[in-house]
Parts: sequence; C-alpha cells; structure tokens
Amino acid sequence: MRRLVLASLALGVLLGTLPAAALAPGEFTTYPLPVDPQIAAKEPRGIAYGADGNLWFADYAGDAISRLTPAGVFTRFPLAARPSPARPRDIVAAPDGTLWFTADDTVGAIDSTGVITEHTVAEGAMYLVAGPDDALWFTGSDAQQILRMTYDGAVTAVLTPAIGTIRELEFESPTVLWFAQSAGERVGRFDLESGQVEFIPIRFEFAAEALAIAPDGTVWVSSSSGSEMARITSDRTVRIFPIPTRATHANDMEIGPDGQVWFVESGGAKLGRISASGQITEYPLPSPDSDSRHLSRGPDNTLWITDHRLDSIIRFEVPSIARTYLPFVSR
Repeated sequence: MRRLVLASLALGVLLGTLPAAALAPGEFTTYPLPVDPQIAAKEPRGIAYGADGNLWFADYAGDAISRLTPAGVFTRFPLAARPSPARPRDIVAAPDGTLWFTADDTVGAIDSTGVITEHTVAEGAMYLVAGPDDALWFTGSDAQQILRMTYDGAVTAVLTPAIGTIRELEFESPTVLWFAQSAGERVGRFDLESGQVEFIPIRFEFAAEALAIAPDGTVWVSSSSGSEMARITSDRTVRIFPIPTRATHANDMEIGPDGQVWFVESGGAKLGRISASGQITEYPLPSPDSDSRHLSRGPDNTLWITDHRLDSIIRFEVPSIARTYLPFVSR
C-alpha cells in the first residue's frame, strides 16, 4: 500500500542565520527544534544530508520527517495518520537525490518539496542503507532479516541469518554487504554474487551495534553497551580499542571529511574520532545532558548530530589535519 502526503511549508520556523564560515574548527552550534505544544518531545533520530543542500532527519516521537536549512529554518513534514505511531528511525539519501526513511510499518521516500510516498512493509523496517543497485536495503522491525526494496516499492527478503538481531548495514562494494549482529557478538559479510555469508566474531563485553567502512577498507564496529570499538582488517584480524569515557557507547559512526571514523557517544555527551591506528580524540558536546544518537556528514567539512534527549540538531566543524580531505558523496 502507498500513502501520499503533501505537508504545508507554513510549519517552517526561522531560528537565525549561521553561515558555515562562522564556525571555527572544533566548534559546535546547536539548533533547538521548534516548540510545538501538541508534541511533548520529538526525539530526532537518523539524519542525512540531501542533494538540495539541507539536512533531513527522522522526527521519531513527532511522526514526521523534518528539514533544516543552512540558514536555520526547520520545516516539518508529518507522515500519514495511522492508528498507532509510525516512529520514523533511519534516513538516507539515494543517488537520485530522493531521501528514504524507515518507520515501524513503512519504507518511505520524501522529495525536496516535502512530498512523501510511503510503502507499507509487512515486516516493518529499522536500519536502512541505499544500495549501489538502485534499491534500498534494510532490516525488518524485528531485526531478524535483511530485505531489499526497489524504488517502486517491491520488497524481497534477502537474508535471514541463523542467529541474532541485525543492526547497521554498510556496503563495502556493489557486491559485498556488511552487517552488525547483536546476538552472537559478531559481524557478517554477505557476498551478493555467491550468496555466501562470512561471520567474524567480535569479543565485545556487549553486543555489536554501529558499523562503518573506512576508505582503506577497514571495517569498524562499536559495542551496543560497552565502551569499545573494534577494527577488522582485510585479513580478518580483530583488535578492540577502549573508548576513554567509560559507561558510554558509540551509537552511530560516520566517515568524516578527513577520512577518519567519527562516532557519537550515547550516554557520554561527546563526539569521538578514532584514527586508523586506534587513537581516540573526544570532543564534549555543548551540553552534558545531551544524548546523541545519529550523525551525518554535511557540506563544508561539517558533521551533524541529532540529540534526542534535548530535541536539537548539533553542527560540528571538523578540525583540519595533515590528511587529504575526501570529496563529499551524498549517502
């Protein structure tokens, strides 16, 4: 079933103008979400940089997809009404410029004008990645399987591993998909051509959660509750690095413009960076009460973070380092 929604642009709220050049490297700027008396909390989750030059994020508690312009204007696009909350979670930018998102019962698309098309998915949807094959790959709401959906809404169940909840997905190449699996403390490497799945155990204190693939092909994985990061090299050697701030975990990871892995520390109110050798640098967020969940690379050497506890979006200017900067590719 498809739902078509066109939201009013009258919901936009001007929060002020802050050009990219106004931030010094290593500085944060916080954009509080507009107050809405009918929505107690919005709890922003997934965030992505769109081809239109704006940031788009999942408004989890507000059942909407929202847009933030570089000038600080928020616009909210509600999802279609339904008997129970939709709770959008993840959002990614597809190669054609369309943004796709997941919700409890939906994989949906939103274009730059705010037109939303929802495709009902019986299995539900959680984690999402835009594939190199003009399709969306995602986990079901029970996170027990990986599914593929073409842009016209046709869904195919692709993989149901024997053990465990599947977390984040990342493509290494057009034919290789990696996934983190919480049960079994392992990650999986799925070869789409052969259909073979290789599992690499991670000796975390807790389960695997976030996943990122560095430009050199190294795979990085975080622990869902422990203060640990793991590096997997091409020969499948696994090395674990402790996060300096204890009682925290890396809830999401992203490759920054410097080619390094950046992560948000849920429970630690910090943004972290881990180098290829495992050296970790932490940057405290503006508020110690922050609980960041997701981050995305933006334009002009920036990273953008969602703070679901304080209902805000945070912008960070990545410090320059002695390394070639990577060109931006919208995901």
